[in-house]
Amino acid sequence: MNFETSLLPVLGGYWLLTHLIPTRIEALRQSGYHVAFQSAVAGVVLFALAYLLLSGVEACSAWAWCRYLNCTIRVDFQSIAITSAVLGLLGPYPLNLFFDKGKAEERVAGKYGDLVELLIAEAIKRSELVEISLKTGKSYIGFAIGNTISRWPETDLALLPVASGYRVKDTQELVITTDYSSAIHARNEGGGNGSFRDDPNDFRVVIPRAEIVSARLFDPDLYQQFLADGD
Repeated sequence: MNFETSLLPVLGGYWLLTHLIPTRIEALRQSGYHVAFQSAVAGVVLFALAYLLLSGVEACSAWAWCRYLNCTIRVDFQSIAITSAVLGLLGPYPLNLFFDKGKAEERVAGKYGDLVELLIAEAIKRSELVEISLKTGKSYIGFAIGNTISRWPETDLALLPVASGYRVKDTQELVITTDYSSAIHARNEGGGNGSFRDDPNDFRVVIPRAEIVSARLFDPDLYQQFLADGD
């Protein structure tokens, strides 16, 4: 046994943790020490599974068909270590078929208290507008383009804006000053510069996560009702 061989199960465990949907999303938020320790634990589990697998194949090698093929199985540390690494490398691909990425992302966001990320994920799922208020006092209303839970710590939010405005400092009342929807619609219908149809992503606004003060679902009808009640 040498040091390089003993690392194979750990490397297999690391690959499994960073490519299996539930553990990959959570590993992004953990320190290197946590990931290293969990990789070692996963490596021990893979080593045990490899041992059971090779032992079973070795027991089957006494069968007539196996003798006919002249195949022999050696159950030693090196073969177990190599097999555990292979299990770690190949394991995520069939196992990921049984996991829902969206649910895994929401579970991890809930565990770490990322309520803004949860709301963005909900808005995307329900195809609803979301209002993002920034530290500068400016507010954007639009459709979120993908959540960033699985790309942490790259947590910039991409938003397809419908309108923008600001929050009154004292009352926090929302005042909408700019309507983007008509301009985007006109461009997409060929009413803007040229007669081409634009990609909606061309109008997206990228907002750094650190600049977001609050996020909420936005109902245009409810907003108009509030305006009417205030008149």
